[in-house]
Amino acid sequence: MSDETLYRIRRANGWMAFFSMVVAATAVGGAYVLWQQLGVMQDQLDSIEEMSDQVKGALESDKKQSADLQVLVKTLTDRIDGLAVEANRQARSAEKASAVVSQALLALNRPWLAVESISAANVLQINRALAIKVTVRNSGRGPALKVRAFFQLETTSKGVAVPSVRDCESCIASTVMPNGLVAYDVSIDPDLLSREKVTAVKQGEESLTLIGKIDYSDIGEKPHATELCRKYVPQRAIFTDCEQGDRLD
Repeated sequence: MSDETLYRIRRANGWMAFFSMVVAATAVGGAYVLWQQLGVMQDQLDSIEEMSDQVKGALESDKKQSADLQVLVKTLTDRIDGLAVEANRQARSAEKASAVVSQALLALNRPWLAVESISAANVLQINRALAIKVTVRNSGRGPALKVRAFFQLETTSKGVAVPSVRDCESCIASTVMPNGLVAYDVSIDPDLLSREKVTAVKQGEESLTLIGKIDYSDIGEKPHATELCRKYVPQRAIFTDCEQGDRLD
């Protein structure tokens, strides 16, 4: 082998060694760069995991706060509902108490119309009108409004029920103040007092009866009524109470 051939072989080996060193250095450099990048990526991953833990903790905290807030809202709602129920109960109680007081005041200050006296102008005689005066007093503490009264004298046979008194739609309405009096004149047609009727009344076979009704209202516009029934006693020329037929409302 010639010297030139050896020289070329040595030169080729030198270049190969050089290129091997370059490749090795490049590989080492690349590995170092890769290691550096992996380190950075690991740091970023750690940072991301830390952030993830923080976000998770924040979410858990928000969830707990949300649950606490829901409990608080429910507690407040229940409390408000309870207060509303209690307020409604107290309002109803106040309304009932107010109604009771109002009714009591109306009852205390309401009018009371009743017949105070009945007087006959003359005694019972044949074919002569029997004239009487009915005096009504308001014994209440309030005025009696829209007062309408109707009275009439009737003869009824013994054992026969007293007829019901009717309302007087055509009667003139008036007002009777507290402790005030109002008088009504009542008479019976003389043609109804025949000899037979007068004799029957005096002997107790028939009755001469005064019936009447007084309608009125109080200042609260509540209607009231007074009904009466009185029987004439010819021997004394007075009127006495019937067994039934009186009503005071």
